[in-house]
Amino acid sequence: MSLPSSVAGPPGVSRPAPAAPPRPAGSARAGRLLGALSAAPAAGVVGALAVAWPLLALGAFVPLTVALVALPCGLLAAAVAARVGARNAPPVAWWSVVVVLLVAVGAGVLAAAYSSEHLVLRRDPGAYALTGLWVAEHGTRDIPVDWAAFGGPDPALVAESPAYYAAGDSLVPQFLSGQHMVVAVGDWIGGTRGALVAPAVLCGLALLALGGLTARLLGGPAAALASAALALAYPVQHVARSTYSEPLAQLVLLGGLALLVDVVTSRERGSRWHVGAALLAGGVLGAATLVRVEALREAALLIPVCAVLAARRRPEGGALAVGLAVGVLLGALDMAVLAEPYVGEIRGSVLPLAVGSVLLAVVAATLVGLARGGQLQLLADWLLGLTGTARLAARGPALSVAAVLVVALALAVRPVFDWGRQDPASPGGRAVSGMQRAEGLFPDGSRTYAERTPEWVAWWMGWPALLLAVAGAAWLAHAAWGRRGKRAYAGAGPVLWVLLASSLLVLVRPGITPDHPWADRRLVPGVLPAVALCATAGVVAAARWARGRSPGVGGRTAAVLVAAVGALALLVPPALASRPLLDERTEVGEAAAVREVCRQFRSNEVALLLDLRARREWSQPLRGVCGVPTVGVLDRTQLARIVAKVRGAGNDAVLVAADHPRRISAVGVEPVEVVRLRPREDDRKLLTRPEETVPLVVRLWLGRTV
Repeated sequence: MSLPSSVAGPPGVSRPAPAAPPRPAGSARAGRLLGALSAAPAAGVVGALAVAWPLLALGAFVPLTVALVALPCGLLAAAVAARVGARNAPPVAWWSVVVVLLVAVGAGVLAAAYSSEHLVLRRDPGAYALTGLWVAEHGTRDIPVDWAAFGGPDPALVAESPAYYAAGDSLVPQFLSGQHMVVAVGDWIGGTRGALVAPAVLCGLALLALGGLTARLLGGPAAALASAALALAYPVQHVARSTYSEPLAQLVLLGGLALLVDVVTSRERGSRWHVGAALLAGGVLGAATLVRVEALREAALLIPVCAVLAARRRPEGGALAVGLAVGVLLGALDMAVLAEPYVGEIRGSVLPLAVGSVLLAVVAATLVGLARGGQLQLLADWLLGLTGTARLAARGPALSVAAVLVVALALAVRPVFDWGRQDPASPGGRAVSGMQRAEGLFPDGSRTYAERTPEWVAWWMGWPALLLAVAGAAWLAHAAWGRRGKRAYAGAGPVLWVLLASSLLVLVRPGITPDHPWADRRLVPGVLPAVALCATAGVVAAARWARGRSPGVGGRTAAVLVAAVGALALLVPPALASRPLLDERTEVGEAAAVREVCRQFRSNEVALLLDLRARREWSQPLRGVCGVPTVGVLDRTQLARIVAKVRGAGNDAVLVAADHPRRISAVGVEPVEVVRLRPREDDRKLLTRPEETVPLVVRLWLGRTV
């Protein structure tokens, strides 16, 4: 078959064959797999939680309704996200996908193997676990107090305890509902052990999400490095070993950002899949407010992203805003309906976030209207003296780099000029004073140590990672503005804006008592992933610079050497920092202890908690896990009268003490020790990185009044 003359050339003249198009680096199939696996879990979890929340509000959160209603919706959301991620994923090398999967699975398995058994309530994980177990058993967050078992309410009795607020004749648990539902599902699947290891599973999925997000922006090898660097940071393991909400929050944030990159960089703008992906990305990031109140911060930061896309008349802008609004509305309902006492307690933090978000949305909508009418450009020209968007675009890369460097410098010098302050009479102030005395420091409860937050990051990630993160953030910001002709850099802009701005707010005001490693959980959802991503970008930029300096084999060798040194700088410091704690388990034996206490109670017995420690630590285990009517005694001089009331109601009173048996023997009742446990718990350090766990004594005595 002869070719047309326009291709074959004139007779007698040999024409070289056309050059084959360059093959993309890596495998398209591997890229699609990583793209799908990194986006689907977050969308699936959020989709299921969003549909399950009304069931929880109605008291119908039970396995049958969740399986019939919420599970199909979660699977559908996961399937859509997987399709979107696969359609927009760049090619990557198979080995990088394997490494990301091994890191995710390895971190999850390690966290599950060393998971905590925090069921005697002292810290937030105990509250999450106990409420999740209650939800699994009863299908509702509402915890009724059986006052009739005690002969009616009494001013000498109290039902509420830490993390459980009194609301009429019921108790309302602390925190939002997302994590409680996840723990409940874990209990359905694997009992108490399943509930306790649920965060470990979420940790592995979150690392997978970071790998997919990094691959979209920087490529497959960078994805492997970023996920490994994050997995080695001990705060990530710490929260994955207990029932904290941070692994779920991290998964939702990183998975939602991966979907956002797919939306911004899609080649199918305006298609059904494109608009659906935007709705889904906004919904995932907005519904993160079901998990933690602080997610309002990331939701507010997404408003300018929606506005910029809408101002450019891009169809995904409106869809992203609608999805975001629906997700935030669901979280707001949870805050107002099921978690109102908790949100009311922290309204000083929630109200500014909510008001600021509304104002930002109004301003953004106004600017979008002006931009679409053409007035915004005229206003910018008049105010800034700009000749047009080309001049602004020319200045943008340099300004973005300068902004990153100025912020980094401000955080570095903050301890010289500004110390975080709080009310020394507040619970946080009193806790800080106590820790200062324990460490031989001058007691000053007004300190929050918020000015040291970059040092907290450096404890676990290393100073080299922080320096590389600053350089990488500056490089990515420059590339995202200029885009350099690559789709991936267009997606870097929104990701950088959300991650870096949110991280900056956390570093400036962490809002937590600075005892470590407990306080370091504030870094887990956004700060540590931002450092891992940007530090990896710094390594990539350095390797590309080295390769550009010497074209050919020498350049490739130099790039490999630079990348290897950079990888060591990111992996060795966190590995060394985490090593002393990686094989430590905390709170071991508490699940068995709670079961043993439950076996001690008979069907007609109620529990009267005689001391403060018993009220704090054992109220909800006895009430929620054992099913024993439980209240605390405020005035022990009234104990004889209270016991008589209990007998009048047809029940027998069991006296409970946790700090000393004399609380029981002082009223003429023989105490019996039923729990004598010596587990270990996490240390409490103010100014240094913790490197060990500390012993803990858990004891409980019961005394029968008959």
